[in-house]
Amino acid sequence: MILPTDPAVYLTPLALLTLIASFVQIRKSESSLVRRKKEVDQKIYETLILREIGESIGYELNLERILDTIVGSLNRLLPYSVVGYILTTGDQTKADLRFHLEETVNRSFLNSIRTHMLDDLTKVIGRGIPVENITENITGTIIDEGQKDQVSSLWLVPLSISNQSFGVLAISSKHPGLYKGEEMEVLNKILAQANRAVTNLNKVISTEEEKLNSMVSSMADGVLMLDANLGLLVINPATIRLLDLSENKKPTILDIAAKLSDKVDLRTKIDESIQDNKVVVFDNLTVGGKVSTLLISPVKDSGGKFLGTVVLFHDISAQKELEKIRDEFTAMMVHELRAPLTVVRGATDMFLRDPNVSAQPQGQELLKTMQSSAGTMLALVNDLLDAAKIGAGKFQILKTSGNLTEIINDRILFFNQMAAPKSIVIAADGIEPAIMVEFDRDRISQVFGNLLSNAIKFTPIGGKIVVSAYRVNTFEEIKWRFSEGKPDVSKLKVPSILVSISDTGMGISSEQLPLLFSKFRQLHSSGQNGTGLGLVIAKGIIESHEGSILVQSKSNEGTTFYFTIPTV
Repeated sequence: MILPTDPAVYLTPLALLTLIASFVQIRKSESSLVRRKKEVDQKIYETLILREIGESIGYELNLERILDTIVGSLNRLLPYSVVGYILTTGDQTKADLRFHLEETVNRSFLNSIRTHMLDDLTKVIGRGIPVENITENITGTIIDEGQKDQVSSLWLVPLSISNQSFGVLAISSKHPGLYKGEEMEVLNKILAQANRAVTNLNKVISTEEEKLNSMVSSMADGVLMLDANLGLLVINPATIRLLDLSENKKPTILDIAAKLSDKVDLRTKIDESIQDNKVVVFDNLTVGGKVSTLLISPVKDSGGKFLGTVVLFHDISAQKELEKIRDEFTAMMVHELRAPLTVVRGATDMFLRDPNVSAQPQGQELLKTMQSSAGTMLALVNDLLDAAKIGAGKFQILKTSGNLTEIINDRILFFNQMAAPKSIVIAADGIEPAIMVEFDRDRISQVFGNLLSNAIKFTPIGGKIVVSAYRVNTFEEIKWRFSEGKPDVSKLKVPSILVSISDTGMGISSEQLPLLFSKFRQLHSSGQNGTGLGLVIAKGIIESHEGSILVQSKSNEGTTFYFTIPTV
């Protein structure tokens, strides 16, 4: 046997083994590089798509934009023939179905995907959606009925926000064995992160909506918010009450327009506001027993896009009532001042024509009448000044220690002369000889004057007026003096002196009692003249003493006014 003499022959198997080992190592390295490249590509895709989704979300819950962003870049992650999604709309009775064709397929291919998507949607939302309620949209390449390929790979995933399902995403292909690898994990991760982002934004928007709805609901004025198609988005309780709408049924703009049909053409006013891009104002709309100013304004976003319309029913009933009161007061003051001014002017003219008239009995009477008329006008002016000071919080009193009983007896004596022509007796009952208290003598005398003059005015011939004063140390001592309708005396100060002035007059109805202390108001049933300021001033004086004034009355049974003067 002859052995080879060339050393290379001996190295050949070793070299071959080395080459094989090197080749295996290279293949492993190439596989590792491919895998790493794939992982990097997936990470880049994941980062880019999440950034695009974040930009799509912004502060707008536009789910179509988010899904379109995913669909538009899906071919960078995995191969597919058709991708589609279906989203419910409104109250989940309708749906939008969208297909994007990356490859040409036939209608049967799409129908198969559609069937699977609808089956899954029925499972996740708990109801089926009629075919006629589904709107379909197809983008991408064409449909070719000549294609015979069927769905060989299909991946379906439910779509949800805040654990509430609203749709299904489907990825399909003509080729079998797909959608089982790492790509689907990446896509699941992207969908999960998008869901978290949308859920968080939804929570923020819901919180802001709750704040807005709470604010709108608490408004005294009626508020409506309509969308661009005049659909009713917001209606607050004030509007429901104002228009007498059913609280158990969600109204529409047609219901609201019908309620106002005999007052204003609401649809026309809304169209005018939208077309002219201006606030439309309709004054003095009387509805629901109130007077309102109707304001209609278009609403646009920062880019000028029309979003909808706001309708505001601004209640001006109080303003109109104030205007009415002012008009009535002006007429009343003219009436009150005209008579004494006419007397003064007439008497002045007479004295100017004949200066000797003053020396005659007739002239003396005229002078007395002039003096009385001037006193009446001065009293009116003083009442106006006092009322103005009270309203402005500038009313002042000067308290000194004194005997309240003396003031009571003095006022009873003085007003008995005024009551004599009507055969009315003013009597004191249970008053201590000396009730010592800190008070403003002149102002408390004024209170007695206002209350006693009112009692005489409203008490019929032969009636009676009783003045009483008591020391009270507890709230119960005050309450038990009321025969019925026990008042809330918890805010009164004790100990106090409680003064009451009762008459047997015509009384005051429960409807008119709240008007007693209203400035420039007279009770309609009184049939008496006056400015209506007496009780307002009396209340201001008593409250300046840190006391309170109360009233108890019944029609045709008389009235009792109470006021307190704290003793501490």
